[in-house]
Amino acid sequence: MKTRDWLFAFLLALPLASAASQIEEWVGMAFGEGTSEATLTVYIKIMLWFLVFAAMHASLQKSFKGHNRTSATIAFVASLIGVIYIPGEMILTIARAYSWIIAILLVALPFFYIWKAFGGKGKMPSGIMQSGMFLMVMAIILGVLSGYFLQVSTYPTRNQPLFQSLGSVTGVAAGVLFLLALIALLGKSHGEAKSEEGEHKESTEKKTYAERKKKKEEDLQDLKSLYGFIEQYRTTLSATILFGDRLLTENHAHRTAGGPPVNNTDWTHFNDAVQHLTTRIGDQKVMPLITKLAHTELKHGYNLLAGHFTALLNLLEQYQIEFTNKKLTGDAPGPRPPLPAMPTRADVGIT
Repeated sequence: MKTRDWLFAFLLALPLASAASQIEEWVGMAFGEGTSEATLTVYIKIMLWFLVFAAMHASLQKSFKGHNRTSATIAFVASLIGVIYIPGEMILTIARAYSWIIAILLVALPFFYIWKAFGGKGKMPSGIMQSGMFLMVMAIILGVLSGYFLQVSTYPTRNQPLFQSLGSVTGVAAGVLFLLALIALLGKSHGEAKSEEGEHKESTEKKTYAERKKKKEEDLQDLKSLYGFIEQYRTTLSATILFGDRLLTENHAHRTAGGPPVNNTDWTHFNDAVQHLTTRIGDQKVMPLITKLAHTELKHGYNLLAGHFTALLNLLEQYQIEFTNKKLTGDAPGPRPPLPAMPTRADVGIT
């Protein structure tokens, strides 16, 4: 729990404990203490009418959807009639009960705040913090008693000096207990803050490690997919070059020896094969993974595959130029060196 939370609890509890008599006076004023019962009854009925009207209006809006004026009129009349004919004695009984509820809530508010801060988290404090909480609760109780004794001491009785002394003693005791509780709780809160900071740092490191591990596993899977796509590209490129060389050989025979010309359909098939190789495999499969893995931690394997794919792209570009020129001149294809050796899976690191 942070220091400012304890300061808030302290500042909230201390005035309530030391000013119990003033709270009693305020609650009495709010419900018309000192006025005639007739005036008090009218006052309470007006307040009660607001509550009944709001509740009935909200409820009737569900039945009269789109007719807000109708629901408001019915709620106004029904709530007004109902409140007017409530017996006066019942109104006064409700008012007295409500004043007690408000007074109890005001005194119990610091206790609730402490429970919310600790017990509400599913675990109870121990050691110094538990002692600090006990001291604060006792200080609140003594503060309330002090206010009560001082209030009673204003009445002209033979025990007036006794109640005045009790009020002074319990007030001093409440102040001392508040200081002790504040010291204990603030000291523990400071230690807790350091502990929470350490736990947060450890949690962050674990989370970072888990995220990096997950990212590395995803990159490794993408690297395996990239290897497979480049293998597919390489196989398709080799078949496309063989098919192109066969067409060039047939075209050369037609030009020099009068053989049959190359079918236009075969030229179209070759162009389609090059387009498939460039677009369907290179652009749609290989390049997205190369872009995605550009900042991977698996740099060695990525660099090997990216370098090999670049060599295959250059080879395809050179062959397209050679194919176009020899198709126009009718020259036969020359000896064809093998494709560059592809890195093994062990070299890439995906065994």
